[in-house]
Amino acid sequence: MEKIKILIDDKPYTSKPDSKETAYIKNRLAKPEAQKVNEIVVCIGKGITFTPAVLENGTKNENWVQQQLFCLDIDNEVEGEILTPEEAITLLNDKGIKVFAFYHTFNSSEVKPKFRLLFLLKKPTYNRGEAKLIIKTLIDLLPQA
Repeated sequence: MEKIKILIDDKPYTSKPDSKETAYIKNRLAKPEAQKVNEIVVCIGKGITFTPAVLENGTKNENWVQQQLFCLDIDNEVEGEILTPEEAITLLNDKGIKVFAFYHTFNSSEVKPKFRLLFLLKKPTYNRGEAKLIIKTLIDLLPQA
């Protein structure tokens, strides 16, 4: 399994945290000890919150330093066809984009699957504009995102 640098919370969850708990998570992720090299798939399986980018001195966009892992949430809120993880992966593979991993999010159901696709660059980018372009491109490819 690939090891990458991300911000990892030290508290696992079995359901989606409420807004008060989310504030505590942001505070924990802002601490230097949250920056770790870890196996993301193992952390996700334990219900641990993570930030795919490395941020320093806070959790705002202006604190962005580098990023190797990119995440795209598919909530299937757009009218039209429901997209499954398998369909999304096939569509992206056909365009030459490899999905590193995916998982269903807490509010997913069989009727309306909600999931997160993970994309891993070979090396981290330190260019904020490049990181924004990657996310915009992925969103443009999947209107259900």
